[in-house]
Amino acid sequence: MATPLDSSYVFYLGYFADFTPTPSNVADWAENWETIDAVNYNTQYSVFNARHEVTNTDPIGEQGYIWGVRRTRDDMEWILITDPAWIWPSDGVLEQKVNWMVGSATEAIIGYINGTGYQMVTSPVSNTTPIPVISYDLWAKKFFADTDANAGAEDDANGNNVDNVIEFALDIDPTEATTGPLFTPGVVKSPSETALPENEQSDYLGVVIQPSIDADIQVNGWVSPDIHFAENVSAAVVESLPDGFILIRDSQPIGVGSKSKFLRLEFTENQ
Repeated sequence: MATPLDSSYVFYLGYFADFTPTPSNVADWAENWETIDAVNYNTQYSVFNARHEVTNTDPIGEQGYIWGVRRTRDDMEWILITDPAWIWPSDGVLEQKVNWMVGSATEAIIGYINGTGYQMVTSPVSNTTPIPVISYDLWAKKFFADTDANAGAEDDANGNNVDNVIEFALDIDPTEATTGPLFTPGVVKSPSETALPENEQSDYLGVVIQPSIDADIQVNGWVSPDIHFAENVSAAVVESLPDGFILIRDSQPIGVGSKSKFLRLEFTENQ
C-alpha cells in the first residue's frame, strides 16, 4: 500500500542521458539521470511547485521528466512521469511559460497518475535502489534566498562552528541552531575483520557517520600524531556499513605507531 505523500518526498526535474527508463531497469535510473532542479513536497498545501530559469547549460531538446522520490532508507517509493510535449526548451526569452504538471502528464513509468479519485500515486521500490544525487547549490536553495550572504558552502549560517557543506553532507538544517558535536571519534572495529575470531579483531581509532542519502559529496579522513595535521599525516580508511552508515578509521590498530592520534574528516563536493 502506498505511503501518503509527506515532507520526506523530493521531486526532481531532469532527464535521462541516452537511456530509456522502464519498470525493469529502475536500478540503473540514478546512474543515467541528470538533475536540473529539485523541490520538496509541501505538506501544508499538498503540492510540489517550483520555477526553473532555463539557461544555455540546460539539455535543449531532451525529453523532460519529473521524478518523485520518498527520500528515506525505509519504505522507499517513487513516481516517474513525463509527456511527449515535455521537450526541454532553448535558452532565451520565451513567449510564454512552459508548465509541466502532473495533470498534463500522460505517461507514468512507475506509479500512477490522473486516475479516479487521485492525481498521483507512488509505487514501492527496493530500499537499496540508488536515488538521484543533488549538488550543494540545489540543497541550499531549500534554506537560503539567492541573496543570503550565509548561503555559501564554507559559511556557518547557524553559528555552530560547522560549515554548511558538512550539514549538507549529514542532512542537517543549516538554519537551525544545534548543540553538541555532530560526531565523536572512539574505539571501533573494522567490518573487514568480522570473519576473524573476536579476540583477533583489532581496535581502531574511528568514527561512524550516516551521510545524507542524496548529497553529492565525498567523505574522506586523515590521521595525524598531532592536532595541527602538519606532518606525518596518513589517509584514513573508509568502509561501508549497513543502512548507509560509513566508518572512517585509522589504517593502523590502536597501539601501533604514534601514541597520540587525531582524526579529521573532510567533506568535498563532487565536481
